[in-house]
Amino acid sequence: MKMIISVLSLTALAACGGGGGGGATPAPASFLDPGSTQSFVLSTISVSGGGASTTGDAADGAMISLAGLNGQFNSARDRIDFENNGGTAEILTNATTQVALFNAMPRNADPFMGVIGVPTPIAALPSGSVTYSGVSSARFVIIDGNTGATFDVTGDVLASADFDAVVGTLDLTFNNFDGTSVIGVAAPVAVSDIGVLTIEEATLVAGAFSGGTADFTRGADFATDLSLFADVTVSAGMFGPNGEELGGVVIVEDSTADLLFSGGFTAD
Repeated sequence: MKMIISVLSLTALAACGGGGGGGATPAPASFLDPGSTQSFVLSTISVSGGGASTTGDAADGAMISLAGLNGQFNSARDRIDFENNGGTAEILTNATTQVALFNAMPRNADPFMGVIGVPTPIAALPSGSVTYSGVSSARFVIIDGNTGATFDVTGDVLASADFDAVVGTLDLTFNNFDGTSVIGVAAPVAVSDIGVLTIEEATLVAGAFSGGTADFTRGADFATDLSLFADVTVSAGMFGPNGEELGGVVIVEDSTADLLFSGGFTAD
């Protein structure tokens, strides 16, 4: 997290590592630490039923609740095994320690993806303008109805948040996508020039971002342009003691162009 301080505050100083004193409270252990035995209050933001949903969850030692499903971490803490052989959720770790992507595959229910992490209390949110970034920390499934192609890609993310505006805002840029595309039962094809997806002016309310407008500059490995009539869903929040990390989900549905972007991201 990189911060430009416009209002000097204890919260902002804590988010930047303190103001030269020794009184900073150390961050709690990560709920992703394989040796963790702590209890954590968690928040889950997931893509569900064509939209986004947020649930309050928890971890206690090796036990965890994910979007209301109870399970247990494996020893490496990179997978959750749901109770009663109810399927699994892969934890997709990156540079962040307080929030992570997941890909859930519950038995007898539709797969879903999202982020789970330790939410930042509203009183501990940063101030000023803050930038976050992540390398290969966004994962998207893109469906191009015009060509029948489905893309499964990872990408980089750059986020810029303004906490001091009358209405806080968040801008997101996703680029450097890399992965595969597949049409029907054909073999997957490697792709690396999908394009750049941007989300502008998502609004901040009570520590959570939502809304925004989308733009897509397509690359050579993508065939369809986004129209002006795309519906945008952004559901994102701050994670960690002082808003040190950011995570959420993005859905861009364009019935005019027959395009669907659905993904999640983390950044610090």
